[in-house]
Amino acid sequence: MKKRVPTVPRKLIRGTKQTTPRRTRPTTTKVPITQRAVLAATPKTDFEHARSRLHVKAVPDSLPCREDEFLEIQGHLEEAIEEGTGACIYISGVPGTGKTATVHEVIRSLQAKAEEGEVSPFQFVEINGMKVTEPSYAYVLLWMALSDQKVTANHALQLLEKQFSTPGPRRLPCVVLMDELDLLVTAKQTVMYNFFEWPNWLHSRLIVVAVANTMDLPERMLSNKVSSRLGLTRINFQPYTYQQLVKIVESRLEGIKTFKKEAIEFTARKVGAVSGDARRALDICRRAVEIVETNTLRVEEQRRKSALKNPFEDPGPAPEPEQVTIRIVDQAIKEMFASPNVRLIQTASLHQKLFLVALTSRLRRLGLAEVEFSEIAHTHLQLCRLHNIDPPILSDLSTICASLGSSRCLLVESGKQDIRQRVRLNVSEEDVIMALKVDPLFKRLLDTLPSAPA
Repeated sequence: MKKRVPTVPRKLIRGTKQTTPRRTRPTTTKVPITQRAVLAATPKTDFEHARSRLHVKAVPDSLPCREDEFLEIQGHLEEAIEEGTGACIYISGVPGTGKTATVHEVIRSLQAKAEEGEVSPFQFVEINGMKVTEPSYAYVLLWMALSDQKVTANHALQLLEKQFSTPGPRRLPCVVLMDELDLLVTAKQTVMYNFFEWPNWLHSRLIVVAVANTMDLPERMLSNKVSSRLGLTRINFQPYTYQQLVKIVESRLEGIKTFKKEAIEFTARKVGAVSGDARRALDICRRAVEIVETNTLRVEEQRRKSALKNPFEDPGPAPEPEQVTIRIVDQAIKEMFASPNVRLIQTASLHQKLFLVALTSRLRRLGLAEVEFSEIAHTHLQLCRLHNIDPPILSDLSTICASLGSSRCLLVESGKQDIRQRVRLNVSEEDVIMALKVDPLFKRLLDTLPSAPA
C-alpha cells in the first residue's frame, strides 16, 4: 500500500507569495572602514591579550600622538562635505607613521557625526594600490561603490565622467581614500590624472585623499599636470619620536601587566633611533611577549610532569608570572636579525636585493609558488624606473638570477636559460623582509608589496 504524501491546501499556496531569492552582490567596496581587527578566539591570559593588542593590524581604541594631524584632516574633509565641493588632500610620510590609521579614524568620527546630524551624510570608498590588479581597476571599484554595478574599466571611466559632469543636487559627497598611491602610477598617468582632475569639476562632489610614502612623489614620479592637482592641501607625517613610541606601546598595553616599563622604553629607543616606525616597535614587543609566554609554558609543563612523577611531593607555590624585560626585548631584536638567510641577503648586491623584492611582489600578487623569469624582470625594471635606479640589461638580470640560485636563495628551473625559466624563493618571505627593512630604499619597496594571500 502506497504511503500518501501530505499536500499543502491550494488556498495556502495561492496566498503565499512565491519569490525567487535575489542574488546579492559583494559589497566589500562599500564597507565604511576596512575592519583590520584580528579575528581570533577571545584572549584568556595577559600574554594572549598582549599579543592580540600588539598585532599591527589590531584597531586600537584611540590613536595617540596624531591629534594635530587628525584635526587638520578632519577640518579639510568636513569643510568640503558641508560645502558640497571637490577637494584633494595629499598625505605623505614614511611607513609606520599612522597615515592610513589616522584617515580611518577621521572617517569613523565623521560617520558618527553624520549619524547624529552634525555633519551632512557622505559616501566613503577605499581604493588600495596593493589590492588592485592594475591601476585602471580603480575606476571599476569606484563605480561599484557608487552604483553597485560591476562593469569594465573603460565603461566605468565613461560612466564616472558622465556622473561627475552632470548636476546632481541630491547626490551625496563622496570621499575616496587612495592608499598606496605609489602603486597607481602608470606610464601615461591617465588614472592618476583623472582621479585628481575630477575633484575640480563643478558637479563632481568628489573628495580625494591620497596617501603615499614619499613627500616628493608628485615631483619625482608624476608629470606636472598631475602634480599640480596634488598641491592643493599637503599634510606630512613625521616619524614617531622615542617618547611617542613609548606612549603608543603603553596605550596598547593598558591594563596588562606583561611588560616592565624600562623594556618598553628600550624598544622605543632602539626603533626611534633607526626609523620611528610604530609597526616595527609593535612587532618587537609582540615577539618579546611570545618569548616570555613560551618560557612560562615550559615551566608549567615541567611542574606538571614533576607532579605526575611525584604525586605525593608538594610542588610548592606557582612562580610569579614572568614579565618582559630589557633582556627579553634584546633577545627578540637579535632573533629577528640573526637568521643565516637574513645575513646572506643583507650581503647581496643592490640588484640582487631588488630581484628578490621583485620576485616576492610577483609571488604575492599572483598567489603562486613560482613565476617566470620574464615577469620578475618586468617588475625589476619597473622598480628601477620608479626609484631612479640605473636598470640592468636582460642578460645582466639573467646572471643575477643565476647567482642567487647558486647561493641557494632561489630555486631556478634547470635546463632552461630563457625568459620562460621558472623561479621560486628558497628562503622565507619573512627572511627577505627582515633582511632588507633596515635599508631605507628597500623599506619603502617592501611596504608597498601586495598583501600576502590568506
